[in-house]
Amino acid sequence: MLKRYQLRGNGGPVANQVIELAEHDMTLGRDLSNDIVVSDSEVSRNHARLIWQGDGYTIQDLRSTNGTWVNGNSAMRAARLTAGDMVAVGKVSVFVFELVPEPETDTTRQELPEPPDLIESTMLMPAWQAEAMKGREVVRARPVSAPAQLSAGRLFHQRYAACLQAGDSESLLSLYHSDATLLSVERNATGSAAISEFFEQYFGGLGNFSAKPAGKYVEGRDSILCETTVETANLAARVHDIFVIADGKATHHFTYTIETTSKPAILSPTKAS
Repeated sequence: MLKRYQLRGNGGPVANQVIELAEHDMTLGRDLSNDIVVSDSEVSRNHARLIWQGDGYTIQDLRSTNGTWVNGNSAMRAARLTAGDMVAVGKVSVFVFELVPEPETDTTRQELPEPPDLIESTMLMPAWQAEAMKGREVVRARPVSAPAQLSAGRLFHQRYAACLQAGDSESLLSLYHSDATLLSVERNATGSAAISEFFEQYFGGLGNFSAKPAGKYVEGRDSILCETTVETANLAARVHDIFVIADGKATHHFTYTIETTSKPAILSPTKAS
């Protein structure tokens, strides 16, 4: 039986769309003449071509303005696709290339709930595309282990949350490999010294603050995504973090503030004259 493939939208305007691929060449772009139409202003009219090769697909960028990327690598030349690959077209539209699931024949099997779709926020900044692809296993998220059997990801998250709440940059640094990379909108920090400087500046800029897990957590084979609520006297922010973990420590960390809200000023009562 021949394998069948599909594209599942995972970020940007295409999020949650599922496109089953026909067994022939297909074009993708913003123009309505394409086989796959992507309504995204960052996608070119004729953006990319999916080339059927009898047992699978390659994808090739058609000299688009904002490029086509497979796991962070340019597809200017045709790139072979395998199940699980992340395909970014333009700046924010991201697909996962998947095998079409086989029909379920075991009626006794209990279906698992869909995990939260949180990775989309990591694709909002174009400069993140190549590095953020390294966290691709997040899209293969599975249900979280039971509390009595904490996974390596959960244990890491607990330690990270405790260090963050304490504002302890030295303990946070111990959670990273010595050659780890931390990416934020403002900077790219690689190595222990640069990451230590990042946290010292981060905590110094916040002043008095509180940080607590927001209860949103996704775990993949070797990576996690979590949301943290950070509050200062004047602001409340929602922060998304993706960690790629090896041997209990982070090799890559992507952090992005997805929402900031100003707090209303509280005026002290004044005495009547």
